[in-house]
Amino acid sequence: MKIPYTKDLKLILLTSAAQAGDAAKAREQGFSGYLTKPIRRGELLNCMAIVLGLKPDTEESQQVITKYTALLKQRLS
Repeated sequence: MKIPYTKDLKLILLTSAAQAGDAAKAREQGFSGYLTKPIRRGELLNCMAIVLGLKPDTEESQQVITKYTALLKQRLS
C-alpha cells in the first residue's frame, strides 16, 4: 500500500530474508532500492547514488535498484 504523501520519498529496502520476486514486490510497494544482507559499504553507496539521482540513470528509473543493477551500472560507467 503506497501512502500518497510519501510518493516522492526514496526508500531502499534492506533484507536478510530474500526470495525470488521480492525486488518486484518492493517496487510495487514504493521502494526505489532493494539490497540483501550482508551489504558492502560500496554497494549501499552506489545504490543510494543511483536512487538519489547522483549518478546518471538510463532505465534504472523504471526498475528497483538492486546490488546487481547497481554493480552493472558502475561497471558501465
